[in-house]
Amino acid sequence: MKIGWRSQRARRRRWIVARSRAGTGGRRGRLAQQPGLAEEAARWRPGTGGAEPVLLEITGLSKVFELTKGRLFKRRLGTIRALDGLDLSLRRGEVVGLIGESGAGKSTLVRCLMGHTTPSAGQIRWAGSSADPGRGAGGGIHAILQDPFAAFPAGRTGIELIGEPLLRAGADAAGLDRQIDPLLERCGLSRQDGERSLGELSGGQRQRIGIARALAGRPELLVCDDAVSALDAAIKAQIIELLAELRRDYRLTFLFLGHDLAPVQHLCDRLGVLYAGKLVEIGPPQAVLRTPRHPYSQLWLGSPDDALGEDDEAGPTPLAGPGRPAPPRPAAGCVYQPSCPRADAGCRSMPPPLRFVATGHAVACLRAEA
Repeated sequence: MKIGWRSQRARRRRWIVARSRAGTGGRRGRLAQQPGLAEEAARWRPGTGGAEPVLLEITGLSKVFELTKGRLFKRRLGTIRALDGLDLSLRRGEVVGLIGESGAGKSTLVRCLMGHTTPSAGQIRWAGSSADPGRGAGGGIHAILQDPFAAFPAGRTGIELIGEPLLRAGADAAGLDRQIDPLLERCGLSRQDGERSLGELSGGQRQRIGIARALAGRPELLVCDDAVSALDAAIKAQIIELLAELRRDYRLTFLFLGHDLAPVQHLCDRLGVLYAGKLVEIGPPQAVLRTPRHPYSQLWLGSPDDALGEDDEAGPTPLAGPGRPAPPRPAAGCVYQPSCPRADAGCRSMPPPLRFVATGHAVACLRAEA
């Protein structure tokens, strides 16, 4: 018996909800195949098209914030190193996730990529050229925020928000509706939904408005900053499915940042762990989540049952925060060595580089076993 595409989508959504609640790993199921709305949509599946060109390359990215006191006569109190020599590359069509605790540098990385803050050191290369990708021609990078309701005025309608990037790109105001309506439809919204203000929409509808707004800018890379962590399991599954379809239909590249394990389990090709502004581990998602190699990843993610268990849907247990201050940053060596049970003299003298311990699995630890 032939199953319609609506039934396939419903079955897929129920599968994602069950995995999000049960927290079990395993291979990602195939998504229901649907024709893309855009005629030029390019089909892309991981591992079938050979090596794709590098779209974004981050080399030695650092950001230092100075702490000062006083308004007229400022006194320097110290510095905070939010990013510390971060190296990362994304190939076209790839989905990479970066997880970490509060203060790991995720938000600072987003601000650097979007051009909202200037890095203290390092380089961001966009499609092979040293340019500011967030402010470059065409705005190749767009962000999907955790809560569009907090990012935009509550009285604005979805149509107004989606129309802004179109008008900035030179679209004719008279024919704006012909461009907005397909974006609303593609994101699962009606025209009536778009005419309502953000304050009248549900959390899932607001997030769909945010996705449609990002698509209006014709992005090549979508940066998802905790894009689904505030949604309940059922709505989260729908948004994850929508992002997967957009990736396939429009050959988009994604960078997920946050602490929510649901999107990285089902969407990402690679998963990285950030600690104190450094990338300490990166590899296939199931390898990083099931068999972490870095001491920090092992302590933070814990055992597979702890990291992905039914009683811990919010993700790993924080190691720092209220009542749990982070250890001071060492003057030299590995940033994690003050808390690491394996630290030796070598860890205190030189920062460890990322090295491969398995196929596609790299760890910044001198004591990690290959």
